[in-house]
Parts: sequence; C-alpha cells; structure tokens
Amino acid sequence: MLTDNPSSQPPTCHGVIAVDLSREQPPKEALEEPVAMQTAKHSPKAMKKSTAEEGTTYDKNKDLIVNQIFGGGDQSFFICSQQEEDLEPVDQRLALFSCPIMTLSVQWVELLEQTIEDNQEERLRELEVIFSSSALLNGSFIRGNEMLSNDELSVLQQSSSHTRVLLRSFSIERDLPASSHHNISFDSALHLLQRIEALTDAHAAMASRMEAALHHCTVTLVPMVQDSEELRIYLILPLCRLFAEARHYESLQIPYAVSVLELKKKRLWADRCLDMWLTSTDTVYFQRLVDIYKRIVIYVIDQTSSNKQYIATRWQQYLLTSLSLLEKLHHISVSSHSKLSYDSFYIPELTTKVDISADYQSWVEQQRFGRPGQYAISFCRFPFVFDAPAKTVLLQTDAALQMQEAVGEAQVQNMFSMISSIAPTLPILLLQVRRDHIMEDTFSQLEQFHVTDLKKPMKVKFVGEEAVDQGGVTKEFFLLLMQKVLNPDYGMFEEHEEIRTMWFREQTFEDESKFASVGMLCGLAIYNFQIIDLRFPLVLYKKLLGSATSLIDLVDFSPAVLHSLEQLLQYEGDDFQETFSLAFEIVRERFEEPVVVELVPRGSSIPVNVDNREEYVAKYVDYLLNVSVQMQFTAFKAGFMRVFGNRRILELFQPEELMAMVVGNENYDWEELEKVQLSLCCKICQFFWSIYC
Repeated sequence: MLTDNPSSQPPTCHGVIAVDLSREQPPKEALEEPVAMQTAKHSPKAMKKSTAEEGTTYDKNKDLIVNQIFGGGDQSFFICSQQEEDLEPVDQRLALFSCPIMTLSVQWVELLEQTIEDNQEERLRELEVIFSSSALLNGSFIRGNEMLSNDELSVLQQSSSHTRVLLRSFSIERDLPASSHHNISFDSALHLLQRIEALTDAHAAMASRMEAALHHCTVTLVPMVQDSEELRIYLILPLCRLFAEARHYESLQIPYAVSVLELKKKRLWADRCLDMWLTSTDTVYFQRLVDIYKRIVIYVIDQTSSNKQYIATRWQQYLLTSLSLLEKLHHISVSSHSKLSYDSFYIPELTTKVDISADYQSWVEQQRFGRPGQYAISFCRFPFVFDAPAKTVLLQTDAALQMQEAVGEAQVQNMFSMISSIAPTLPILLLQVRRDHIMEDTFSQLEQFHVTDLKKPMKVKFVGEEAVDQGGVTKEFFLLLMQKVLNPDYGMFEEHEEIRTMWFREQTFEDESKFASVGMLCGLAIYNFQIIDLRFPLVLYKKLLGSATSLIDLVDFSPAVLHSLEQLLQYEGDDFQETFSLAFEIVRERFEEPVVVELVPRGSSIPVNVDNREEYVAKYVDYLLNVSVQMQFTAFKAGFMRVFGNRRILELFQPEELMAMVVGNENYDWEELEKVQLSLCCKICQFFWSIYC
C-alpha cells in the first residue's frame, strides 16, 4: 500500500518513471470522481484521505493509489483510484517488464538480428525511433536487473513498493544520491552497439537511416534539462561508431559539443553533474572522447585548406567549439588529479598544419588590444594541445620578439648617445668572467644588469681567452657555473641522496640576492635555449607556475616521507595514537642539531589522531615544500621572472614541459634508438644491443 510519510526522503529511483511519495496531498476539488486524471509539474504523488464530491461516497481511511502514469514533454499525467482490498498497487518507480518502453535492449537487438531480412521496414522504423530519441536512449543500457541475482529478483517482485525501491537502489548505487552516478552499463552499451553496427555494415539502408536518426537526436539536444537522468545521452552518444568518424562533425560532434557547453550557461547544476559523471568514467572512455575531438580539429583544418569556398567564420566557430570542449575535458582531467597524462591532449599535427609563430603573435596582440572578433581564435588560448616541438616554437618566437625589442631600444639609445651624454649600450648581454672566480663574477654582474639587458641575446667571454662565443662557450659557462652553485658545500642547496635531487637549504648564510641570481640564470638558460644540469624536482616548476603543492609532489622530493605519510593516512587500526605517537610538530636538523618546529601554534601539545591526520599531513607537506624555504624560493622566483618579464609565455606551459626546457627530455625511446642503430648493420651496435637487451 502506498502511504504518505512527509518526514522521510523519497526513495532513490533508477527506472524510467519515478513516483515521489513524500509530497503534500492534492486539493479537495481535484478529486471529482472515482477515477480522476491529474497533472503534475514534477513526479506524481501518492495521495491520502481525500474527500468526496456530492453523491459519491469515499472511505477517508483508505489511501488513493496510482494506477497509470503518462509521461511526456514537461507534464506528467496519472490516473488514481481508491485502494481496494484485492487491488495491489503497481509500483511504477520500477520498470514494468511486461510493458516496457522501447529501448535498446538485448532482446530487441536479438529480434533485429533474427528478423532484419523478413521484416526489414518494421525493424528499421523501430531503429529510427530509438536512435532519434534521446529519451529512449537515456532509458537504455541502465545497470539494473542484470546486476541482481535470481533470489534478489524474487524478493524484488514480492516485496512492498518501498522495500523494492530501496533494494534496487542499494544494489546498484549503494547509498549514493540519484545524480551521483550515471548508472550506465558501458560494457553492455558497447556490446549492443557493436552488434547493431555489424548489421549496418551489411545493410546500406540500415546504415543511412541510423545515421539520419542519430543526426536528429544530436541536433535536437536541448541543454534545458529538468533531471539528471536526461544527461545520460551525453555519455551514450560518444559510444556510437559514427560519432568517432570525423566526417560527421557538422551533424554529430559539433551539435553535441554545443549542447554540452551550453549546459554551463543554462543549467549549471547539470554541467557539474555531467562533469562528475565524466570524472567517474574509465580512462579508455575518457581518452576516446578526447581523441574524437582531436580528430575533429585536424579534420576541420584540412577541410578549410582544401575548400577555398569554406566560410571563414563557420570554420572558426567549429574550431572554437571543438577546442572549447577539449578544454572542458582537460579541466576535468586536471581536477581529477590527472585522469589522463598531460600529453594525451597533444595534437602533434598542429606543428605542420598551423603557423604557430604567427598564431602566437596574433595571440599576443589579442592580449594587448582585445579580441578582434566573435569567432577570432588563436590556438594559444588552448595551449594544452601543443606538444614539445610546438612549445619550443612558441618559446623561440617569444624570445625573438623580446630580443628584437631589447636590441631596438639599445640601438635608439646608442643613437642618442652620439648627440647627448647618454652612455652607449651593447646590443647583447655580455658576461665577462674569470674561470677561477666564475661564481663571484657572474653574481656581481647579474645584480647590475637592467631588466631590458636580460632580454638581449646572451654571450659569454672568459677573461684572457680569445674564443668567440658561437654557443659552445655559453654552454661551457652554464656547465661550470652550475657545478659550483649546486655544490652542497657552498651552502645554498642540498642534495637528497635518496633520489639525487637538489633543494633549497633551509638554513643558509647566503642572502636573497644570491638565490635571485640563480633564478635569473635558470631563466636565461631557458630564454637562450641552453640545457643545464639543474636537478630540481618537478615541484619547483609547479611552484614557479603558481600551482598548489600536495602530498603527491613528494614522489621525486622524498619518496620515503611520502610512503610514511601515506601509511599514516591509510592506517585503519584502533590503536592509531599508540602506534604513531605524533603531535603537530616536525623535527629538523639545523647546523647538525635537531630542532623541533611546531606546525601550528602550540602544536607540540596537539596529538595527531584519526580525525585530524589529514590536516597534519597537509601541514607537514606545506612546511617541507613551502614554509621552510619561503625566503629562498621567493627570491629565486623573483630572479626567474625578471628574465621573462611577465607570465604570458609561461601560462602556455605545463610544469613537466617547463622542466624539459631546462634539463631536456630524459624519457628516451630506447626501442626506436635500437631500430635506427641496428639498421646501420654495425657489428659494434649489434653487440651492444645484444648485451643491453
């Protein structure tokens, strides 16, 4: 029997139609005859203890039950009547297997395979109905009864309506809210779609009608969704094979992307729900969606190159839409702690298909003077699509622009020096150093240079030597200088012997200017395309780019500390405090003496327990990476930023990419190197690889 319980929350429902039992009763005038048609803006309600129209007798102690529900558009109609002793109410929150709506099910696909030859037109009409309707596709592939055992199904059929809903909810979603999971069985969806696509390969008429149906479904997607269940279509469509083919971009992928992007403007809650669902998908599905739109970008570019009649604004709009969706996916990936690696979003073809240097210059002008048009687009707005060669071109272009500007200013200054007392200046950044005093000479000169001087092409001259710097002298200069600067005996940096990376020494006698000079040297190396042996962990480059630090950053800083803190967070025993005996403090060594540092005020008197251990770990990591070296890093970053002047070019880089610009790429493709060397038919090479492998 359906009862009204205002104090309880409505059970979670995963069927096609839901009945909410928790709402108020309808007005008296709504019940004018034993069977009344009612309308509701939302889900139908169970109603209790109604009154009667004149001439009709009602038993006020009996409940009203819902007999039928009709859903469509933005209205739901239901027929209700009084509860009779021998009439069991139908729980329409669950799918009725005796009269299901038309969905893409195993039974229907089997029927399609068996009767496509005999009843082709009827089956094709059904296929068109299903694939042209987002509602019917939303009702397909739902993880439900196939997840329940026969015993559970038996209980499901015999239990009361309320119990049945709870059983279904907990067996599928455990105790999650209705919108917390899409509840789609991707394995089932892929399997059924592949079986249908196999039939389309053998029946041309079926292929064309399925394509037309999908086109209708996609172009009619409306972001004005009313319920999270309507969002399933956004996860289902990319599973279709047609959706992976770039040639359908105008009818499928672009309308889909437009609808997804419109969710944020018109239904913010739906946009966040879809983001959550995409985060929960596996990497294979997520990479598939990313690859689809990477192909669309290249396809649109190729179409524009081959078709001179192509409308420029439409081309830019399609590109902007595709790149904006990739940007959304990239943001989801980063927010979910790198669901995909940063290089999964690279589009290597851009290096040959787009004038990256001109694109960067256009982007710089847009930054200075504003965007020139509604669909004007620069790929630099979406830097995550650029791979390492493309980022190198960007850096070279920025360096050339700034060097050109600095040299131009020097020439103007020299011109005025001929008619005034202004001192002439060199058009290059010249460092003159003695080999045996390389650190002292370098630091003293760097402190005297103006910011404009740092933008000039760099040249190095060793005092007493006649070598002309064509690049080799500068390379030797950085090699010798970094060996001395990074030497732990000098007192600025220390080596973590565990993984042989360098970090700032917490206690140092050197002032801020020295760390600023090292930062300038690091910037000059990048600016002048010099690879240097600067063995800092990745977290340094994250901090330079303004990214927040976290526990995972200890992986190449101190793996032992990372492992210990992870054990602390994962410990499930009841004797946590007795096992670890920790307080909000950390013991550090300063001048070979242990010193206790409190992580929070009066931290020594605050024990670490299960409830506050996450806060303890966060404070611990923050102290190691930030607080303990705040002065040193702040000065280093200030010197580094003096070279680049602003963050414009740095905004285009990931921390890993910036690190590669300094120390080079250490991810060697040994298999490719082996192929190249063995192709030379060199006996020494063959002998080497036989031992190495």
